[in-house]
Amino acid sequence: MQNPFLQELKDALIRKKEQNHRYSLRAFARDTGLSASILSKVLSGKAPLTRRVIELICERLGYEERETRRWVQKCLFHEDLRRGYETFASAHFTPLQHDEYKLVTNVVHFAILECIKLPIFDHSLQFLSEYLGLSTNEVSEAVERLKKFKFLEVDRHGEFHVLKGETSAFSIPPTDIGVAQTMQKDILMRAYHAVDDIPMEERCQYSLICSFESSRIDYVREKLRKVLMEINEESARLQSESDDVYCLSLSAFSLLKRD
Repeated sequence: MQNPFLQELKDALIRKKEQNHRYSLRAFARDTGLSASILSKVLSGKAPLTRRVIELICERLGYEERETRRWVQKCLFHEDLRRGYETFASAHFTPLQHDEYKLVTNVVHFAILECIKLPIFDHSLQFLSEYLGLSTNEVSEAVERLKKFKFLEVDRHGEFHVLKGETSAFSIPPTDIGVAQTMQKDILMRAYHAVDDIPMEERCQYSLICSFESSRIDYVREKLRKVLMEINEESARLQSESDDVYCLSLSAFSLLKRD
């Protein structure tokens, strides 16, 4: 999982070499304000790209303040995702691989896995079709995808078994940002329709509008992540009493217009 600014740094070195074939790593170190040994370690991923180092490099290479701020935010986001990924892994969530996630982007696949855990599940496609509001063909295709990637199996008696019981929509690889955005849009659209389709007393939707320091978005992200994990742990503890499948989506974003 490579820091996004590392590739930017490598590209900058390539551009300078294209402009001057005699341009060396030592010259690049001088231009970035780092020692040659530290720069070598940074480029090889052996030394961290801290906020201070990124700001220094951007200043020395002539980046505008807005561009510097953007790179700092991207790197902080990357680091936060890395920590979150490690947190979920330590909590025994099953990380999804890129090819797996591309094929199960639709939230329906996760809903099927949760339906199978319900005590009332009767191990039939018809049950999944009725409870999820999908055609039998749609359910069958989704189940086949889940079987292909070993999320579940159906034994010779026709009983469904979840193989990746702690797989969650929020344990995705941080590198698959585009795929994650597709999932996020799907979930937000379902939340939009829930406002009209589900009575108020059967759902929860809360909002908070507040001013906050943008550089501390990682603090907010960590808090929301903990909420998800706590509720998921409670869900697992009371699994034998479950009779429904819910989607919990938490968002935090700026309302101010950005350049």
